[in-house]
Amino acid sequence: MATLQSMTIAFPPRLMSTSRTPATMSPDFAREIRNMYTAQDGAGLKRNGLSKVGNAIGSGSIVQLLDYVPVGAAMQLLAITDDGKIHRHDDPSWTQIYSGLDTDAHVRSTHFAARLVLCNGVDPLLSWDGTTMRVVEEYVTDAGANLTYISGTQFSIDSDAALYSVGTQVRADLGGGTLVTSTVSAVSGSGTITVTLADSVLTGGLTTVEYMAQPPRFNAVYAAHDRLWGFGTGAISANLSTDVDRLRVYYTHGVNDETAWRNDDGLLQSLNLSDKLPAQDELVAMAVKDGLTVFFGRFHTQIWQGSNPTLTGDFTWTKTIPLGAVHGDLVVTMPNDVGFFTRFGARTLSRTLQTEQLDVGDLGSEVDPTISTAVQTLLSSDDSYRKARAFQYDKQGWFGFKPAGESLVFQANGNTVGWAVFDGLFADASAFTTAPNGTLYIAVGDQLYQYDESSYADDGESITTRWWMPWLRFGKTFKRWANRQVQILADQGAPVAVVLKRFKNYNSSTAIANSATLTQASDYWDGSDWDSGLFDNAYPEPPMVQDKFVADVFSYALETTSTEGPVQLFGLRLDGVGER
Repeated sequence: MATLQSMTIAFPPRLMSTSRTPATMSPDFAREIRNMYTAQDGAGLKRNGLSKVGNAIGSGSIVQLLDYVPVGAAMQLLAITDDGKIHRHDDPSWTQIYSGLDTDAHVRSTHFAARLVLCNGVDPLLSWDGTTMRVVEEYVTDAGANLTYISGTQFSIDSDAALYSVGTQVRADLGGGTLVTSTVSAVSGSGTITVTLADSVLTGGLTTVEYMAQPPRFNAVYAAHDRLWGFGTGAISANLSTDVDRLRVYYTHGVNDETAWRNDDGLLQSLNLSDKLPAQDELVAMAVKDGLTVFFGRFHTQIWQGSNPTLTGDFTWTKTIPLGAVHGDLVVTMPNDVGFFTRFGARTLSRTLQTEQLDVGDLGSEVDPTISTAVQTLLSSDDSYRKARAFQYDKQGWFGFKPAGESLVFQANGNTVGWAVFDGLFADASAFTTAPNGTLYIAVGDQLYQYDESSYADDGESITTRWWMPWLRFGKTFKRWANRQVQILADQGAPVAVVLKRFKNYNSSTAIANSATLTQASDYWDGSDWDSGLFDNAYPEPPMVQDKFVADVFSYALETTSTEGPVQLFGLRLDGVGER
């Protein structure tokens, strides 16, 4: 009688791959990892669930979540809904704090100078200080010659009529520290213009006039080098922008002031990145790494060094790399690196700087086909393009990207580097934000959720996990494997039902399914009689499945569907005989 042998298939440290064929990939990969991530020791863990936070918003569906910590106050959660309103979460309800946003535009934000600055490419920039939402604007002194007082409501000046459109706020200095304000009711002339105010506030002591000016209506803002940067106008689109300034980036002339976009002459400050490109492109994102400023176009990436972009500063171009980011919201700051989605897959900035080209061995190489398919969906329409999101959960060491449909999750944790798929409410989610305390918030429809480490269900619904191995063959060791039984190597946790599906001979459409139940952790100190599990000299055996077959190539898929957890899988131990 042949001696029974054992072999162990560990949970794959490289997680899933869709760029390798299941027939040739190593057991270090899986053809699918769903709703699982890895512990520091390499075990596969069922992800946690999502639990409701407070009441439904009661006004449209949430399309964006923002977090903000006011000076001297508690963290705030803001939600933008598809009816153009902004709400603050006052647990358990919501308070509307703004309305009137364009409903087709996509809101982006950045934290700058103790404020939250918001933009969408259509409406004026907004600034939130925790209490008041204000339009970002500033008074600019008109340096035009021949300022002349005409009447209490009129003055003339050598200037541009476009600066005094009807409704523009004007502030006049009447001398002696007297300032008066009004709004423009009419403007006429060219070269020398006549401005008519709505109120009779002027006197013969008129010395200077200032007009209220706003920065361009950017669709992206970024804080770097003590300045606020803005680029792109109009709602973001799946197609290349037709704006002549689609490669121009503006920056505040003043530091640490979100309103100071103009210099002392009243001129906006900017850089034209098209001068450094060999072909048409569009600026979609910014990042800073190791002191370098990175400008991501759709097709190219520019690297600049220095921190002062003014004419007398040290800001200079370094290089242009022919690889861009497909979407500004799919650029994520990672520990010591920046990850971004291209049309060919996910990449890291560090490897891009090293190779200065498409690197097939980079961040997303193992799931490039999956990403490429998702990117095609992303670029299929403006509506799809505006749904792209990215998120992260530092406590478990993973980053999420949602270009379309399911969420693709990248993990770098201990010895594990790889990708998995999260579905359930992660597939339905319309907005994400990670608060400063590490809490991940997710919105689905009009409801706010929290990634909850005490839960293993999505709002009470089951989560399905799957680890599907590649085809296993051992030609160098033996010709065929005669299997007898399979032991599921798992830590004690919840009594979760497991389905072990076995495939063989390269037939992935037909499986033999066996069921088992994971061992429940014993509760020795529950105040009642001793549990059946022995306290110190025995450990419950992991579940065993009888599965007899003979094959030269086979595969297993391990699945659970439940609302319970934890589930912690180390691997499978196969007992059988290797036939030579």
